[in-house]
Amino acid sequence: MRFHYRYVPLGAVILALIVWACIVVAAFRRGSRVSVCPSCGSDRLRPSWPKAIDRYVMLRCGITPIRCEACLFRFYIRKPAGNSIRARGVP
Repeated sequence: MRFHYRYVPLGAVILALIVWACIVVAAFRRGSRVSVCPSCGSDRLRPSWPKAIDRYVMLRCGITPIRCEACLFRFYIRKPAGNSIRARGVP
């Protein structure tokens, strides 16, 4: 039986979609009002700078990155309703 290298890109795409789906599900289960870090329990949270995948995919899905200042853990939450572009009056 031979290994078919033409299926490697398809496998990578499927793996990326599974990871993305897990992040989206975790962010929506976590909600938009997070007051403590899920890793260490600290309340020192701040918005994190978006990475390339965040800018193109996550932000359009209403998910924003958050970073804990105590343990530097990065996680995602749903974007609060008041921070949306339409809520600020920007056309």
